[in-house]
Amino acid sequence: LNDDYELEDLLHLLVDNAFICIVDNEKKFQGIVTRREILKSVNHVAHEFEHRYDVQSHQESICQ
Repeated sequence: LNDDYELEDLLHLLVDNAFICIVDNEKKFQGIVTRREILKSVNHVAHEFEHRYDVQSHQESICQ
């Protein structure tokens, strides 16, 4: 992927690949993004979200 990729494109590629190489516009290697890195970040966001916000089920919010 080019270094100006969309996150959605990266996620689609990581479904079938353990890592994706990132290159600049001149096709020079810039680094890699791994599936593990993405999953660790998503896990962190999910846990932080629950700590910062009062998360209720849809049914609980209807009854109040």
